[in-house]
Amino acid sequence: MAGHWIFKTDPAQYSFQNLLHDRKITWKQVHNTLALKELRNIKLGDIIIIYHDGDEQQLVGTAEAVSNPYQNPDSEDPRFLVVDIKAIKKLTKAVPLWEIKSNSMLKDIDLVNIPELNVDSIDFEMWEEIMVLAKERVK
Repeated sequence: MAGHWIFKTDPAQYSFQNLLHDRKITWKQVHNTLALKELRNIKLGDIIIIYHDGDEQQLVGTAEAVSNPYQNPDSEDPRFLVVDIKAIKKLTKAVPLWEIKSNSMLKDIDLVNIPELNVDSIDFEMWEEIMVLAKERVK
């Protein structure tokens, strides 16, 4: 079974709409030590929900890891990892932060409670709950 993740981005710098346009990118936005630790655990085929930070503060779309993590080619430091991802689709309904925080199944997501964290794993039950809130079909 694929793992499930949330990646946080500032849409003023790179939005999910950019990812839909680009189709596939190398995700290089991870510099926080805790997030880098999380990033090491991503596997090819894992599913990602993109969260827009900044003024939007909402889950907006889904993507897939199309590589395992590897050393950032722009850095000589082996601790800095990147992963290739491709866009899947925009969520039918964006899920705002207030809705995540008020949901008993989602309120403890680390990404919500640790502002500097920009990569977080979530369990399948959390994934399903987010898909219900986003009005997506759950397989």
